[in-house]
Amino acid sequence: MSEIRPAEIPHDWKTYELGQVASRVVRKNHVGNKNVLTISAKHGLVSQEEYFQRRVASSDARSYFLLDRGDFAYNKSYSEGYPAGVIRRLDRYDSGIVSPLYICFRPKSEVDSDFLAHYFESGILNEDILWVAKEGVRNHGLLNVKVSDFFSLPVHLPPIEEQRRIAEILDTIDHEIQGSREVIAGLSRLESGLTSELLTSASNTTASLESLTESVLDGVHHTPTYTPSGIPFITVENLTRGPDISFSPCRYISTEDHRAFSRRIAPRAGDVLVSKDGTLGVARVVPDGAPEFSIFVSVALLRPHAEKISPDFLALFFDSHLFHSQLAALSSGSGLKHIHLHEMKSFRVPLPPIAEQVRILEKVEAARRVRRFENLQLSKLIAIKEGLAHDLLTGQVRVQEAEAALAEI
Repeated sequence: MSEIRPAEIPHDWKTYELGQVASRVVRKNHVGNKNVLTISAKHGLVSQEEYFQRRVASSDARSYFLLDRGDFAYNKSYSEGYPAGVIRRLDRYDSGIVSPLYICFRPKSEVDSDFLAHYFESGILNEDILWVAKEGVRNHGLLNVKVSDFFSLPVHLPPIEEQRRIAEILDTIDHEIQGSREVIAGLSRLESGLTSELLTSASNTTASLESLTESVLDGVHHTPTYTPSGIPFITVENLTRGPDISFSPCRYISTEDHRAFSRRIAPRAGDVLVSKDGTLGVARVVPDGAPEFSIFVSVALLRPHAEKISPDFLALFFDSHLFHSQLAALSSGSGLKHIHLHEMKSFRVPLPPIAEQVRILEKVEAARRVRRFENLQLSKLIAIKEGLAHDLLTGQVRVQEAEAALAEI
């Protein structure tokens, strides 16, 4: 059942059924409200037109439930990271309508709405929801959670004043997290602008990518037989997962297959891998000490002439508007899904002297260090929020302890 049992909660907390502290909302859309909402785990209840860039609901929305700001909705659809579905509050709009497949409710006076929002976001109810759903069949991605079972879920609540103070603490951390994300977004824009400015100033002389490389090849043109372990097999996903080549998790192939593939293409330190299918132009330099690996056809391998261009400078080109403008010219207004090797070879790359390449890379790396530091701070804030939220919302840490701990951070 739940992560904390009634016997384990503080003596001044009480256990309620959800239906005792919230009223079900079943008001139909008889007023013609057109703001159709969907639940996003990250953004809460959002307009379908905003989220999907189109309306996906039925044209006849009279059977939809009409919500006011502050009402909650539960989407029984489960997904990665949200095995019990998602409960979110309507905060963005004064009103909106949701599918009758959602279970909707409004908090009563016994519970603080902000506390309840954090309670649901924390996932404390996941075990209980999955327990009541386990007897039923999952239908088209929806958990079999009956309305009566949902409103029977146990909710453990401190006195109302403590609820408010807990919500205030968690709101404060949320504001810090949002501020950190805005700083990182600003730094990313500055870094992108700096990269474009530096490469533009260095673009008086350009050369074709083909003339700057010993070879431009792509990987294996057929799906190999994967093995539980062995030699890493790198695809676009391994380039886009983080700032470097991700060797774990990844798919593996046998040593025999790797040797066969290596007769045509054998990646080594200093090569530049570039995604040429799907997400286009993500470039990663193969580092010193990288394990042996093979690549799929969706990845191109560029081997720079060391006396002409630095691998890191070549990778930086793919992160600039100079690359993206040439890519856009290839698409002729339509969405480009592939870069062919002959197109890759034809890209015009800025070619300042090696010393100037080093200077540009040092400036960009300085900007990246600042952004990486801010990302680290954001990760710490998120970890603090997740741990503290669980402890506060279950009574394992009381408000006074949390305030004292935060004051020391």
